[in-house]
Amino acid sequence: MQTTLDFIAQIEFGELQRLKNVTVIPLFHTAPETLAYSTLAEALRDGVIAVTELNARGPVPNLKVVNNADTPVLLLDGEELAGAKQNRVLNTSVLLDAHSETIIPVSCTEAGRWDYTSQAFTESGYVMPRDLQAERASAVSASLDQVQEFRSDQSAVWSGIDHMAEAAAVTSPTGAMTDIFEAKEKELDDYLDAFPCVPDQKGLLVFVNGTVVGFDVISRTAAYEVLHPKLVKSYVMDALLRRRTAAAKRRSKMPVHLSQRRKHVRKRGINQQDSDGTIGLRETRSSDLRSCTMRPSFTPRSSERKNRRRLVG
Repeated sequence: MQTTLDFIAQIEFGELQRLKNVTVIPLFHTAPETLAYSTLAEALRDGVIAVTELNARGPVPNLKVVNNADTPVLLLDGEELAGAKQNRVLNTSVLLDAHSETIIPVSCTEAGRWDYTSQAFTESGYVMPRDLQAERASAVSASLDQVQEFRSDQSAVWSGIDHMAEAAAVTSPTGAMTDIFEAKEKELDDYLDAFPCVPDQKGLLVFVNGTVVGFDVISRTAAYEVLHPKLVKSYVMDALLRRRTAAAKRRSKMPVHLSQRRKHVRKRGINQQDSDGTIGLRETRSSDLRSCTMRPSFTPRSSERKNRRRLVG
């Protein structure tokens, strides 16, 4: 606990960045960068890691990662992998050892596909939105307590993605979370322009509608710079969906004549791992502020097990 408090005590705040209902405070950290590691995106770009299905049957909750690099590779909790039999997200942060083979725990984010589009996974460029990630993390925590495995409630994840698609008014033929992000790419890019990664930044603290929704801190500046766009989009997607949901609720409460009048007007166009074992910190929130969680410095490994999988034609 003291290590965590000492780490947090060294965090410094930058100048506020704001667009619409989202405010971001860049975070900086004075701790020395004692451990070299790369991110998933960098390792895939350099061709030093391969992420594949565990075997031809492809059990949903686990993937295999071979790291041929001379340095560790950080896979971030919630990062999405695209391809193979169906898209997945990490159920926890994993620091892959150099020259290692690791079984990683994942959740499916594409319920309607179970056939190969590629032999290996690539990165989608997205991190699971924070509201959905908080719900999934709660299930993973319960699984750790009960069976010592990083398992999510897969049905709840699929249901959450369905709700995302409905709130975003997006239709995906395979129920893919990636399709929702891609449909909102223009709006997400507007927020990326408003929230640039500034020199020496190592994290961000995010407010939506004036309320803290979460923060991330990464131990290496170079690693954070790569992860920054993914993290911003993760928070912003929640903010966009909340605005749409709130607007829909307001319209549903309007008197019929007022609702019809507004519709008519719109139609007319008026309208880290450091020496102390710390890799980084993540704090997530759903309806209230959740506990601050250390990124694990260990590598979780799971043996192959028979698992039920959802197949949607």
